[in-house]
Amino acid sequence: MTKNLTLEAFFKKVLAAFLLGTYCSIAHHIQATPIQSSFRIGDIRIELSYRARQQVNKEAQQIRASPYFLKKQVPLASLYLPLVNQELRPLKIPAAFKYLALVNNPLQDSIKFWANAHEMAPLLGLRVGAQLDESLNVVMTSHALALYFRKKYQRSQHWVKTLLSYEMSSYQIRRFLRHHYSRHSKTLRLDKNTPMFLVNFLATWSVYSSALRKKKQYAVTLIKYDLVNNKTFDRIGKEFSLPAASVQHYNAWFRGRVIPSGRKYYVIIPMPTRSPSGNSHAITHTKRYTRASVKRYSPTSRVIKPLANRQVKHRVSRGETLYSISRLYGVSIDKVKQWNGLHSNKLSAGQQLYMSVPKHLKIASQRTQLLANNYKKHHTRQYAGGTQTHPQHRLVGNKLTTYSAVPTNNNPAIFHTVQSGDNLYRISKKYNVSVTKLRTLNKMRNNTVFAGKKLLIRPAYAHGVANMTHLPINTKPHGRVERAAPNSPHVPTVMYVAGIRLKITDYAQRLIQSEVNQLRSHPRFFQKKLERIQVYMPIIKKILRKENIPSDFRFLPILESSLIANAVSSSNAVGYWQFKEESALEVGIQIDENVDERLNIVTATNGATRYLNRNHLFFKNWMYTLLSYNLGFAGTQEYLEDLYVNYSPTKVKTMTIDGNTHWYIRRFLAHKLVFEQPLSRYIATPTRLKHFTLRNRSTLQQIARTKRVDLALLRKYNQWLKTWKTPNDKTYTVILPLKN
Repeated sequence: MTKNLTLEAFFKKVLAAFLLGTYCSIAHHIQATPIQSSFRIGDIRIELSYRARQQVNKEAQQIRASPYFLKKQVPLASLYLPLVNQELRPLKIPAAFKYLALVNNPLQDSIKFWANAHEMAPLLGLRVGAQLDESLNVVMTSHALALYFRKKYQRSQHWVKTLLSYEMSSYQIRRFLRHHYSRHSKTLRLDKNTPMFLVNFLATWSVYSSALRKKKQYAVTLIKYDLVNNKTFDRIGKEFSLPAASVQHYNAWFRGRVIPSGRKYYVIIPMPTRSPSGNSHAITHTKRYTRASVKRYSPTSRVIKPLANRQVKHRVSRGETLYSISRLYGVSIDKVKQWNGLHSNKLSAGQQLYMSVPKHLKIASQRTQLLANNYKKHHTRQYAGGTQTHPQHRLVGNKLTTYSAVPTNNNPAIFHTVQSGDNLYRISKKYNVSVTKLRTLNKMRNNTVFAGKKLLIRPAYAHGVANMTHLPINTKPHGRVERAAPNSPHVPTVMYVAGIRLKITDYAQRLIQSEVNQLRSHPRFFQKKLERIQVYMPIIKKILRKENIPSDFRFLPILESSLIANAVSSSNAVGYWQFKEESALEVGIQIDENVDERLNIVTATNGATRYLNRNHLFFKNWMYTLLSYNLGFAGTQEYLEDLYVNYSPTKVKTMTIDGNTHWYIRRFLAHKLVFEQPLSRYIATPTRLKHFTLRNRSTLQQIARTKRVDLALLRKYNQWLKTWKTPNDKTYTVILPLKN
């Protein structure tokens, strides 16, 4: 009896352990990211049975299980897939095809893009040799495969057949589709007999699309550069102010010295994404630079004590963004996100934000109520938060004027009736909106449209406009019109900047005029500012001319720092050209325990020209190159891709400046208008600057004695030295102040 009880207890324990293990395995399976039951490639729907989903899910788990998946493979995919997509999109290849570049990856700790390209090289017309392997060039391989896929589709008119042709033979494809594809419903139904290649592709698509959905900012972004024939990597690196080794690292397809001619080759360039300044707003106000309030940089000490702050609540109103709120309180976007634990820039109306502001700062208390009323009424009140932050707000003197939105009857909804031969892509190009936006507005599940269908292109709007990027900015002011203040230049309808003719709309004129009036609002301070700027202008103009930068860019350091050497922005950008530390090091500006060359007018200007020339090689437009100084290369690229459908860099002769134009460009135009004419006249200054190079270690006292200059002035214009001695590790530029 005892023996039976013992056996029974033993088997109960075994059964309990088995049930517990089964439950844990099921729970783990449930918690795993589920694979969607259907996919769509072009006009074909792919439906997965339960067994097919299990197969795809198993393959997806194996991909995710790699210790290198998140550390190396996802970052590599996020860098290279945009290049792949750039080659597929012009030939109208479905976006899902870009994930083919990741399929059959033979490497565990990295990614070999287009793993089958080496075997297909003769078919694709790619050259493979001892010094040259074009199948390893992601751009050239993607372009060759895009042509291959387009030819296959033109023959079969079937995107799944085209996809499978990358791995499978024609016989295998016909045999598979005979049992799984329905022509009538254009549906491919997958079961347990699905080819392993298709399982791998769907798993790769599912895993990487979800991983890449969480956008992350990387130190570099990759671009293709085609003017490379008969050049070495060293020469290409110098053109972009990048190390040759860095360029060569991203171009393992070529192992020779000089890239040959006779064929168009593309070199992948790792462009740094950081902006030099990254300022959420440029320094332009007179109050910022009074002796008591200016935030200055001390080369000998980097610790800056914050002012005593108080915490206030801000309720988000319709139309407000993180950017507009940060500008209202005079802080950076990163600070607002840090204070409120935000992981993205998305806000919802009614959301409460906690803001930390100096005790002496008074924020307009009626702002929340004003925005909640959807700008129905006209308000004018004292404003103490800085410059205007929202496109519908403008500063008139020291007051904030609100513009009401255009009435609904002036902005009716726009519809398009689909004609025979139309498709979503053509319609989107006609109205300059994205395909995704058209599908969202019309609640479409796919890209299929029929003749006679009525599509909503732009909804009617009135009062507060929720998305200022995609809808025209209100150009009708409610209240008084902005006019040029006394002694302020009038904003013209046409300006010429860096060889580009700019047409300025009425609304943009008013916005720029407001900036101009502020810059000229304090005559005495403006005159002092002019005298300070005039001292530095000869050096800046000479360097810009030498580096082939348009002379209009001499106003850029005025916008950034008012040419105050030790000015510091809210994003910790320092110096005349407002460089952050990482960006400064990228362009060869030295920062260590002995020197900070951001405070050296010659070295900082040379660094800025390197940055601008590098970005202009890609954008081919000096206005967008200017914008990249604030947004960074990647930020400007993203901004332009959101603004224009299928944006590609092109050289232009004419541009339109309107309410949608980025505030940084409008503010630059205001600075050009304000300072161009006064600086063209002679301004008497007590000091003129010269510079010379020094290799040997010397003290400032020795330099002052040798060059016969005032020691205090020498120290003032050489604040880049953290000590009184110049190091002897390299050649430095010393600024000499000479009396006029």
